[in-house]
Order: sequence, then structure tokens, then C-alpha cells
Amino acid sequence: MIGIKEVKIMIEQDTYNGQYVNVTKEQSDLGFSFIEALKNDDLKSFWSMVCELDKSRVYGIYYSLKNEQLFLGEFEDFVRTEIFEFVKEKYKNVFDNTGIASHLRFSEFGEHIICMVPNTVAPLHFIAETEIYVFPITILPETKMNKMDSEVSWKARIYNDRDFMI
Repeated sequence: MIGIKEVKIMIEQDTYNGQYVNVTKEQSDLGFSFIEALKNDDLKSFWSMVCELDKSRVYGIYYSLKNEQLFLGEFEDFVRTEIFEFVKEKYKNVFDNTGIASHLRFSEFGEHIICMVPNTVAPLHFIAETEIYVFPITILPETKMNKMDSEVSWKARIYNDRDFMI
């Protein structure tokens, strides 16, 4: 589980060039779909939302372990037992009545972070600085090329580059 200290470090920057940035519909949809996939044990949907950068890390870890005969199962089993279940545990407290912060946050590296808010049954409006516990999902834009066309979509990070940990 992400500790409160880490959350504070990760979301200390709430503006980009001095401006608040609203979460877009596509970013919001990704956050809710990501949580829903975890909640519903939907490995296929979860994996489709993970960014290629982190997928390549998972592939590398899997093939290293398989070559050393430290993991004998298939790739899908590895993703389910070693990745999916860990990420699911990390976000389990936001499965019900999930809300999302209206503004993006930014890591010290400039990564976009959407903050999922647990137990949100009605919109929350704060008129003063307030500290609440959130479940951050780092997201990044990813471009897919198809001949001369390109498509940009948002994908979720599952690794924290600061610690090289999920």
C-alpha cells in the first residue's frame, strides 16, 4: 500500500507552470476503468490500460525469471500472480464509491497524476486547504502509429521510477 508520506511527496505539485490543470474525460475514464478492472478481476482490461514502458519491464522480469527457472508458469499467470494481485491490493480501498480529484497533480518528474478518492458518495468541495487520503495513479500519454495515422491515449503506470517498485 502506498504510504501517506509517499502520497504527499508524489502530489506536492498541483500546478503546471502556475496553472491548475483539470482532469480530462479521457483521463477520468482511464482512472475509473483501471479501478473497475482491478475490482472485477479483469486481467485483460487491466493489462490493456498499462503503459508500454511498464509492460516492457514486466516482460523483462518474466523472461529473466523463466530463463533462470525461477518462475515456471505462463506469462499470463505471472502477470496475474506477481503484478495484478499486488496492484489490486494497493488500490482495494478505493473500489467502492470511487471519486476522482478534479485537478491533475504532477510528480517532481512532471508526470501526470490522477487522484482517486475513496468513499465519495457526493461531490466534495473544499474552501480551505484540506488533507485527504487519495490513491494516486500516474498516467502518461502514449502514441500508437498505424502507417500514416497516429493515435494518442492515456495509459496507467504501475511502477514508481523513484523506487523501481510497483
